[in-house]
Amino acid sequence: MTIHTIGCSFTNWVYPTWSDYIDFHYYSSVVNLGWPGAGNDIIKKHLYTIDQSDHVIIMFSGYDRLTVGVDEGFISNKPTIIKNFNNDKQVFFKNNHPQQGFARSKHSGNDYSLFHLIYNMLENILDCQNILTSKRIDYTFCLWQSINNKQPGLRALDPNIITKFEYENFTQNPIFKKVLDSIDMTKFLQPLDFGIWEHLISKKSLVLAQSPHDLHPSSLANFDYFRTYMKSILDDKFDPKNNLQELEKKAKVFSEYYAKLSPIEMSSIFDLEISKSSDMDDAKKYFFGIWDKE
Repeated sequence: MTIHTIGCSFTNWVYPTWSDYIDFHYYSSVVNLGWPGAGNDIIKKHLYTIDQSDHVIIMFSGYDRLTVGVDEGFISNKPTIIKNFNNDKQVFFKNNHPQQGFARSKHSGNDYSLFHLIYNMLENILDCQNILTSKRIDYTFCLWQSINNKQPGLRALDPNIITKFEYENFTQNPIFKKVLDSIDMTKFLQPLDFGIWEHLISKKSLVLAQSPHDLHPSSLANFDYFRTYMKSILDDKFDPKNNLQELEKKAKVFSEYYAKLSPIEMSSIFDLEISKSSDMDDAKKYFFGIWDKE
């Protein structure tokens, strides 16, 4: 049986994430399509590549991560895109001959209204729901952090959030409201104002295990999120292994080690701004090896 997981670096990172704990805990095959920097339009495009799956789990990403399709003619007079074309966090689904792909646009805080960004995210969620429903694939949705956070690129203990007044103003728009009302919220692990980041900061033990230099949720936070919200759903369909206590111990010991790494120690092992698949592979080999020894 096969489970597909899709998201950004909160789904696929240098140490085990919730997707990896699914892989470790069940007698099933997990295909992790997450990648650092992926936005929700890229997440949606991955669904076009899946024709069969026993379950798809999506952790939706930041609403400010937008991409545009580019080709050689467009790239030729865009120095920034030329520079970033070989950066795997900036261009997705790419060809090199001829050069084509979907490139990250500029960070859109100054380019688009908050109304547009939130609406675009909701539309991508609804599209994912409709694609999976049309393919008769069972699915579960969740978020990397609250959709209400005004700082989509920055996790924080006290984030600047969209006010109830602002959100209610958005819902006065008929298309915004129609799209929002059409999303099946029963498929979400939590409400839209709660994601794995909010889960992390709600538990003192997870905050204490969090690296102050790498704001990806710790491996322990990922394990706890999987166990708290995903396991009960997956246990009904997939055969679990008797290794939950072992996984928790490994996650705890590794996270305590990782949280103590200084920026200099961390940068000597890998660059947080991973730009190539090979960099990611090397970092994962190193840290997964340490996790497995614990």
